[in-house]
Amino acid sequence: MKYIQRRRLQRAYAALVSPAHAHRRILDIALDCHFASDATFNRAFRRTYGVPPGELRDLSRAPQANRERHAPTTEGGALAVHWIQRLAHPLPGAAG
Repeated sequence: MKYIQRRRLQRAYAALVSPAHAHRRILDIALDCHFASDATFNRAFRRTYGVPPGELRDLSRAPQANRERHAPTTEGGALAVHWIQRLAHPLPGAAG
């Protein structure tokens, strides 16, 4: 069960930071990832990544300097910011 929830959260995470999904509401992304409500999604997301989904989306849209200034202090949040940075600036020759 934890594996399934983690995969659903990873899918939601990818949608939240993707420019292709920038027009979508967070609730719609949560429902597409099979969460029962926005509250359930927000709690699980924050527990896993250390930041709420809206803050992650804002961080993914912010310029690099802003991301570092407002980086979350939890381990999960720091990993989230690192992952966003890798998406924004992939290594040459690296596959997604």
